[in-house]
Amino acid sequence: MPRRKTLALIVLSLAACTRPSSATTAKVEACGDASVPQKAIAACSELIRSGEVAGRELGIARFNRAVAYSQTGVQDKALADLDEALRLLPGDARAYGMRGVVHGRKGDVDAAIADFSISLKGEPTLVDSITNRGKALQDQGEFARAILDFDRALVLQPNNAFALNGRCWSRSVLNIDLDAALTDCNAGVEAGGDEVANTLNSRGFVHYRRGEYREAIASYDASLRLNPAGASSYYVRGLSKRALGESGVEADIGKALSLEPGVRERYAGYGVAP
Repeated sequence: MPRRKTLALIVLSLAACTRPSSATTAKVEACGDASVPQKAIAACSELIRSGEVAGRELGIARFNRAVAYSQTGVQDKALADLDEALRLLPGDARAYGMRGVVHGRKGDVDAAIADFSISLKGEPTLVDSITNRGKALQDQGEFARAILDFDRALVLQPNNAFALNGRCWSRSVLNIDLDAALTDCNAGVEAGGDEVANTLNSRGFVHYRRGEYREAIASYDASLRLNPAGASSYYVRGLSKRALGESGVEADIGKALSLEPGVRERYAGYGVAP
């Protein structure tokens, strides 16, 4: 699959679960609306400065602003808000989960895994934290452990596209249970959503592992139509064309290396000879 996107946001705003008691005002509504992050930041900042909320309500405002900051790429401010939110919302599973997302986006995978684990101690069925920890474990190369988290998520949400793709990809990297991996990828494609390009890429790698080079090329073609910048799709498509004796091998591999100079070494780490 392409280098995975950053960790998925904990999408449920705490304000959606608990509204501040004083809060029927427009700024509270805007603070809890993550669909327009810049407006949410402005509304939450005004609410925080106003002194109209305190305690848990202030923690919710800090959480919501952190979500918006993270969406706009301002991870340091998001982390500061989440630290303060957790002081005001001690033990809150969603706040720990969101802080794990921010740590992951900052590249601190160990801290991300630690926060996801704390989140899951508080709320063991919080699927976002389960799948995000699985993704973070993949980032550390711990694919077998990642599979356990994706298993757990899929018990709770059998059609979770992120978990289906994550388990398919982990199995393909480990070169194990390839029939089951293909089933997962097919189900993930059927589920649709934002993961389709990644899942098609993962399915391409499963087919490559199985020696089904024509099918691999078809999956990579479909992935590239959705994500033309997918370096690994070009790379393994090139390898598949080479295995079939087709033209276009060097063009695909060259494109892959231009997009991700380390893609050859990454796949060598998965046991794929260049």
